[in-house]
Amino acid sequence: MSSTRSRFFLTLVAFFLVQALFIACQDSKELKTSSKKLDQKSNPMYPKEEGCRVKIVYLPQIHANDVSSKHPRLSSDSIDEIASSQFKIANYIKNNPTAPVFSEQAGQTISMKGPDKKRFEQAIEGYKKTFPQGLPALANDLNDEQKKILAKNGGDSAALMLGLIDSIHGVTESSEIQSKMLKEIKTGLSQTAESRLDPDSELYKKIFDEREKLALEQIKKYVMANPKSKSVTLIFGALHDFRRHSDIIPSECYETPDEFVRDIRY
Repeated sequence: MSSTRSRFFLTLVAFFLVQALFIACQDSKELKTSSKKLDQKSNPMYPKEEGCRVKIVYLPQIHANDVSSKHPRLSSDSIDEIASSQFKIANYIKNNPTAPVFSEQAGQTISMKGPDKKRFEQAIEGYKKTFPQGLPALANDLNDEQKKILAKNGGDSAALMLGLIDSIHGVTESSEIQSKMLKEIKTGLSQTAESRLDPDSELYKKIFDEREKLALEQIKKYVMANPKSKSVTLIFGALHDFRRHSDIIPSECYETPDEFVRDIRY
């Protein structure tokens, strides 16, 4: 009798443990669901079942005036490498003209629909003379003058000046903010050996974390103001990894075209 009672007691305890575990799992599931709904509500680009509402196409660029370098590379070999990278960017923009472009080079938005066009009239004429037939079909078809202007000013500038797009969006709120930040970075670099740049230093964080976050905040503002946007082009140095800032834009929302993947340096 005692043995039967003991088995019954153990069975009853097991039953309640299973019930408690089931309830705990349900509560945990509901909590996760609630948390996910909250994230979706607070982050307009949170990936839903059908994927991210807005896709961020990251184009890693190789450019001369890299803020993380005290000595911009300007040799003929470097010009070829930079021009090739920038040509791919200009060509991507040409083939995807409806996606808004956010560029590392731009402190604030430049639009050819407003007074900026008049300000850039001379530059536009210069690009038209340098690219009389527009962008060539292949990077190998670039002449020396075209390589120089792409290496110096970037593929996004070429696309803008050649009329392939009508605006480039800034990655900070104003050119003054960007100029101040770049000045601080260059001053810091002049006092630090590049090989000793500590990832935990304030200078490193300014070069990477701060600038990346500022860029993503600008994209987020644009997307919230333009809810029909499906894709955004982000041009930034090849050393930057934006997926680290999933609190601003989820890491699942990024993609890099195959022809750019080998340029990634992080």
